[in-house]
Amino acid sequence: MTRHAVALALGAVVAMPRGGFSQSPNGPPSGPLVAATFAFDAKATMGDFTGWTTKGTGELKGADDVSGVRGWVQLPAAALSTENGKRDGHLREHINSKKFPTIRLEVSGARQDSVRHDTTFVTLDAAFNIHGVTKSVTIPARTIWDAQSLHVWATFPLDIRDYGMPPPKKLMGIARMDPVVRIRVEAVFGQPPHS
Repeated sequence: MTRHAVALALGAVVAMPRGGFSQSPNGPPSGPLVAATFAFDAKATMGDFTGWTTKGTGELKGADDVSGVRGWVQLPAAALSTENGKRDGHLREHINSKKFPTIRLEVSGARQDSVRHDTTFVTLDAAFNIHGVTKSVTIPARTIWDAQSLHVWATFPLDIRDYGMPPPKKLMGIARMDPVVRIRVEAVFGQPPHS
């Protein structure tokens, strides 16, 4: 599935009945992960690239107030694709997906920063796990929810050296990758719309 198809699929999932999302006066609802895209953007001397997947599981525990929200998203490390078979093989080797088969983001707290129309901007306190290493991260995110579902977008930088992974080098060190990548998560929790 191409990134364009993924965007269309996510759009279909979040096309809520009765005209789309409207911010509920109550806090975000509880529910399983309905759809998600997890991606990373990397810079390299031989050309920048993006890895992504839509495979994953997760759960959101809603609350009357944003500060009480908890949740997690987990995905199979081997499912990440850069749409280049050779590079994907190197990626799986580098993150050692056989020994460490999952990547997990777990949110333990949230703080509301501001509200603009139907969008609530928050800061998430979370733990990110990859390559068998877990680190605390603080993530700015934007959210939209109604009584049935919550849609969240989050982006944050990640230094792979913090997780025990040196930057990949190929061709005797000529081809190098920047150790800091940008992580992007888009997720929908709750109940899928009725057909």
